[in-house]
Amino acid sequence: MNFLVNAAATARAARFKARDPFRCQREIFRNLISRGTGTRFGRDHGFGDLAIIPFETAYRRYRESVPIRTYADFWKDYFAVGFRKDGDQLRLQLDNVTWPGRIPLYCETSGTTAPTKFIPFTREMFAENRRAALDLTACYLAGNQSSRLMGGKLLYMAGATELKDVGNGARSGDMSAITLRNRPEVVIVDEGMIYTWSREVRGRLGGQSKIPHIDPTPDGEMVHAIVTYAAR
Repeated sequence: MNFLVNAAATARAARFKARDPFRCQREIFRNLISRGTGTRFGRDHGFGDLAIIPFETAYRRYRESVPIRTYADFWKDYFAVGFRKDGDQLRLQLDNVTWPGRIPLYCETSGTTAPTKFIPFTREMFAENRRAALDLTACYLAGNQSSRLMGGKLLYMAGATELKDVGNGARSGDMSAITLRNRPEVVIVDEGMIYTWSREVRGRLGGQSKIPHIDPTPDGEMVHAIVTYAAR
């Protein structure tokens, strides 16, 4: 099994390293501009014109016409229009605002600069994040043929694992909840062995980022990796 995994990882890593990063960035830029032409954000910033002119000119005009925004700016200019409260129920719906179609997921994150933020999270965004994770893992395995990463359990340090209904089929929750429900089929989750790194746990530790002592594998099987997301 490890031989097959390492062979696949080596082939994927070779394809990844052979790619031209400058060409890739141009292709991504073109694709994102084209996808966004029919959105409100795209219309506000002239994406329709940018999509049909040479890259150098399009990139220069993009930098001139699209300002750097904070999350508060995005909320005020684009996201707030889709937000409302129906009693205790939060409703959030964005259709063709900053991405084509309806946003199906919102990643909740509470940073130091604002209350809870709702980050639009699309299927395409998740697919790209997954591809990046696979590329990173492939490069690691290709360079470490003796690694036993894939030969045991992974300890996933998660936040809240529930997703909330925010109306019209959309859901909202912690990044770890979104990730668990969109994980690769080869990753099998033991629901009885999920440990959440909640605010309550951090509070009892005095705000320190120490991992509490837990025994995730009472059967004695080794944990070969710890997976987590940085809190923002």
